[in-house]
Amino acid sequence: MNKNSAGLPPALMIQGVASNAGKSLLVASICRLLARRWVRVAPFKAQNMPTSHTGSQIVVMGRPVGQMNVRKYVRYKPQVWKWVRRVNKSLAADAEVMVLEGAGSPAKINLRACDIVNMRMARYAGARVLLVADIDRGGAFAALIGTINFRLGAMPRLWLGAVCAGDDFPDRESRPDVNVIAELRHLYASGLAEALLRLAYDDAGEGYECTVVGICGGLQMMGLDIADPLGLESGGRTGALGLL
Repeated sequence: MNKNSAGLPPALMIQGVASNAGKSLLVASICRLLARRWVRVAPFKAQNMPTSHTGSQIVVMGRPVGQMNVRKYVRYKPQVWKWVRRVNKSLAADAEVMVLEGAGSPAKINLRACDIVNMRMARYAGARVLLVADIDRGGAFAALIGTINFRLGAMPRLWLGAVCAGDDFPDRESRPDVNVIAELRHLYASGLAEALLRLAYDDAGEGYECTVVGICGGLQMMGLDIADPLGLESGGRTGALGLL
């Protein structure tokens, strides 16, 4: 079998619309099928998922290198990417076909800039990508279409009447400095918070003039205050809009 421009054998990557979509089962099945046809095949997954909401133990080449939160791991990823390529190339040297597995979903826009396990890995290996979904979980076809054309399923940052948009939309990928506390402070500094509160309350300061919708980070902004003691975003604490 012909190798690609990087000197790697042909590769197929299995990606999913979400975690637990059936990627591992499909990778194992394809490897078994090829092995029964006497094809030298090897599976490969560049990265597994974190073990907690606030951090995980990072293991490289079978050895733990430390406990890291998300921000620290993002800074460490360039080093991990070097190991990923090295290990993949070593494993591929003895294989006729590589079957790669992604992680989570390739449409997670907050992870695209530091991706080493989905499309970046597929491009490096020259792999065709097969996208899978679990039809028994419901919404499979919408998830498939939304993953391939995910911007069609994302609401742009707009003020519709009174909408606290937060930071869950496509332009966040080009603004790593954007986070909920920073956005809330910007609302106050720009006068938008005051305008929003005027829309929410009547002239007497009682009742509501209109419905305020909070989406993701915008919902957090509608509480009394926001605290980030673990420093997962910008850290610190600030007063919020108090609309809940």
